[in-house]
Amino acid sequence: MHNFKNTSFFGFKESSHLYKITDFDQDHDQDLLLAGSNTIHWIENISGVPAINGQTFLDQNENGQLGSLEFGIEGVQTTLEPESVAAFTGKDGIFKYYLFAGDYQLSSNAPEGWHFTTDSTYSIEIGGLENEPVLFGFFPDTVINTMDISLKSSATRCGFEVPFWLDYSNAGTFKQEGNIGLVLDSMVSLLSAEPEIEYASGDTLFWNYESLTPRSSDKIRLRLQMPGVEAIGDSIRFESFAWSADDQLLGEHQYASLIRCAYDPNDKLIEPARGIGKNYTLFKESLNYTIRFQNTGTDTAFNIIIRDTLDENLDWNTFEPLSASHDFEPLLHPKTGLVEFTLAQFGFQVAIYISKYQ
Repeated sequence: MHNFKNTSFFGFKESSHLYKITDFDQDHDQDLLLAGSNTIHWIENISGVPAINGQTFLDQNENGQLGSLEFGIEGVQTTLEPESVAAFTGKDGIFKYYLFAGDYQLSSNAPEGWHFTTDSTYSIEIGGLENEPVLFGFFPDTVINTMDISLKSSATRCGFEVPFWLDYSNAGTFKQEGNIGLVLDSMVSLLSAEPEIEYASGDTLFWNYESLTPRSSDKIRLRLQMPGVEAIGDSIRFESFAWSADDQLLGEHQYASLIRCAYDPNDKLIEPARGIGKNYTLFKESLNYTIRFQNTGTDTAFNIIIRDTLDENLDWNTFEPLSASHDFEPLLHPKTGLVEFTLAQFGFQVAIYISKYQ
């Protein structure tokens, strides 16, 4: 069984620290220093720091230029050397690295089913603050019609209203439109859904999606009422599906969660989970990890960073951040296997991260 190790959760609460504006690192700009009862936090001022920024995009005419009607591709890995750090493009395919002046090499990896229409590697000299955006263009070399879909939740505690997140993304190479379906367990009841359901048939809820561009994603948020103490120890089970407009099944997922009447707000889960034992997996089988955590304090936490070191038996090149309950920025250090997930602000809901490895 492959596991994460050395996970750390840290951040700070606005009301529990003293603030000081000072040039902490003596680089001639003002930084933010925060001191708590037994911790010190330093936030670097990056307003005057040079940066490499750019975009990954669908180059529809394969001319190597970003046109006004062309759109970014999210979730694409870019790697910066000699820093040995890998970032993943966000919405609209945007990425940005803050750096010191010097010489760097920036590269990207073509997703499965795509080829480059631009260079795959750039040598860049960083001097002043303004640098030309770096563009990585891609075009599909095969027709792939598939969707990734997954359901995750906060801890399912008996008698509680529990948030669920139904994430879906276009893992293919062309735009998709169609329907999302979710089959509820008979022991739970729907309290709310955002967006609202289009219609229901028996125990199945349905939503429509339109013009979902390649590698883009969306989310459905639900609140479900959990059963009472009589269900302690039972598992609730769900099935989710993604169909195309012509009723082709593009993706499906099964999710199960144990009903508990007490729980640890911080945990990690793995799929597949094949019960007690060694949990053997195939060499090419994907492992889906979920990190769940909760702010159990009395104030909003800011600048949350979750750090986890990947097991050396995993193929780190297959790391892929999938989805989360909150907006986040993933960062991979390929030489050490350290993964960082950063959230700017975090209230009191449980957040979920799903990452895939082989």
